[in-house]
Amino acid sequence: MRQFVIAALPEIFLLCGLFTGVMVGLFRKGKNNQLFGVWLVMGLLAVSAGLCFFQFESPKNVLFSGLFISNDFTATIKIIIMFFSILCLFLALDWLENSSAAGYEYPLGFGFVVAGLCIALSAGNLFMLFVAAEFISVSLYWLISYKKEDESALKSTLNFFIISFIGSAFLAFGCALLYGFSGSLSFSALNAVILKEYDNTLGINIGLVFFLCGMLLKIGAAPFHSWTPEVYQGSSAPVTALLVTVVQLALLCILFRLLLYPFFSLSGVWSRIIELAALLSLIWGSIGALRQDNIKRFVAYSTLAGCGYTLIAVASANPNALKEMLFYLIIYSLMTIGLFGVTSSLRTRGNLCETISKLSGLGQKEPGKALALTLILLSLAGLPPLAGFLGKFGIIMMALESQKYVLSLFALLSCIAAAYYYLRIIKIMYFNEPGESFDSFTLPSAIVMKFCAFAAIFLTLYPSVLMKVCEQASLIIGIR
Repeated sequence: MRQFVIAALPEIFLLCGLFTGVMVGLFRKGKNNQLFGVWLVMGLLAVSAGLCFFQFESPKNVLFSGLFISNDFTATIKIIIMFFSILCLFLALDWLENSSAAGYEYPLGFGFVVAGLCIALSAGNLFMLFVAAEFISVSLYWLISYKKEDESALKSTLNFFIISFIGSAFLAFGCALLYGFSGSLSFSALNAVILKEYDNTLGINIGLVFFLCGMLLKIGAAPFHSWTPEVYQGSSAPVTALLVTVVQLALLCILFRLLLYPFFSLSGVWSRIIELAALLSLIWGSIGALRQDNIKRFVAYSTLAGCGYTLIAVASANPNALKEMLFYLIIYSLMTIGLFGVTSSLRTRGNLCETISKLSGLGQKEPGKALALTLILLSLAGLPPLAGFLGKFGIIMMALESQKYVLSLFALLSCIAAAYYYLRIIKIMYFNEPGESFDSFTLPSAIVMKFCAFAAIFLTLYPSVLMKVCEQASLIIGIR
């Protein structure tokens, strides 16, 4: 029991703090209650991330017969998603200031999503993983539906509810088949059955297909991506940033870990599914992003194309592929949060700038913001010598080494498309006629924007710093 408390201390501390925050918030009144919620969750996430650092020095724990796993890989990913969540909460400060529907419970939802993701990352069996996935889904319903006065938010909530229900059904049916044919919920026992009965795993193969469909649907990869544009558009900007960065990064890492162990022996089955999803994501995302004007819908499709790159790494399922995937995901997540940091601060007469066309003349009216956004967009486009180029280049080279030539070709074509649709935004900012003047810039968004722009420069000059972190995390992913 003592070992479990130590290994799960970040999750225990975070959940206890969040439930305490719910109770305390009930007795607080006034506008400051919103700020109380934001700073409380930021503090809880910062302390929880600090507690994760102690896990690097502790023994690698597999507790309660494999129910909960703690190692350097899980600790690293938890720290990353907690840090990105804090950046998203800085964006929430702006949204809370300008929303009449906001309350103290809104930022608490961010904390519950992160807690669910951390539990899922450390899940050691199918039951734990499924419960964590449902906990994440319920927390996201809460956040997506928060704009009750907005009809599009209600549509997005219903869309997400139905899709999430279908995804959960796929996961549940897949887990049931995997349990039925292996006789155990534990990943280690499932791996042993697969190795022992390698030529007689038809039932497990079918269960794995359903399980993968459920995971890909929750990640938002093609062809299960149709919900993402509507849900992202209807959600508040901080929630969209959370979905695009924190949630997707964590789910992709979970999927990678599961395919490496316990399903690595069945790579002949899942690799084809993942490769097809990667190919469709690259094609659909690149084409879809070309004709979008709404910023959130544009991010949905560009993220879909980015998901295609990461799935190329997932299809390879080896520590080197994980290193490249993490490097790309961290850079992409930072730049995407930076994109929202700029656009969330742009308001005309109190109304949020939600379309790309409203960025017209930004370079003339707000040269500082335009420069920061240009750095972020160029990095997202993957143009050399910026860090985004290194991320895409690493994945394409890894795909070539793995002899995935078709995926490499389409990834390269997707890079060309990305250069077009990101440079189009830069052209609109600097060469189109200026529109209405923007309202004054807020401090929280300025912090996020400047930090992400600085990160783009720093990681371009010193990419080895981040690469070492990714490499260290990838070395221990096979620990169970």
